[in-house]
Amino acid sequence: MLNLPLGQLAFMNPWILTGLLALPLLWFLLRVFPPAPRLIRLPGAWLLEGLIPDEQTTSKTPWWLILLRSVLAALILVALAQPVVNPAQSLGISGNMRLVIENGWDAGQTWNRQIQVAEHLLDQAGRDKREIYILTTAPDPGQAEPSQQGPMTVAQTRTILRGLKPRAWPADAPAAAL
Repeated sequence: MLNLPLGQLAFMNPWILTGLLALPLLWFLLRVFPPAPRLIRLPGAWLLEGLIPDEQTTSKTPWWLILLRSVLAALILVALAQPVVNPAQSLGISGNMRLVIENGWDAGQTWNRQIQVAEHLLDQAGRDKREIYILTTAPDPGQAEPSQQGPMTVAQTRTILRGLKPRAWPADAPAAAL
């Protein structure tokens, strides 16, 4: 069982939750206008004419079915609002984000930590809906200067980030600083 205080819950699209105000209207409409019964014509139905059925169809939808449908509609609305448990603070910057990845020969020792930090920053940038640039400090094979890519979405940046590896030559920090 999850023990979550409500203070740690945030919604990415909170305006969708206003649809919850329509649930009483949905309850009323389902209560007043139940679904129409299906009419199925059977070839031998003339044999059954005049018989009195043991069970009568109600003119109202059962309360438990209305409750089930209303709860389902509420859960769909809450899911569309994209709840986030314990949302991280905003990056505190405005504009686009530039990730500078040290990928020279000496970055191999801290490579996993760099990627973890970059993934965490990408999560926050995705919540803020920012465009991202990636700058590597070691040039790609056959290139004279470090590469810069962007603007990209978070998904595109994750793909490129997973493909990066430390290079076997030193970083060119002065060229990356420009």
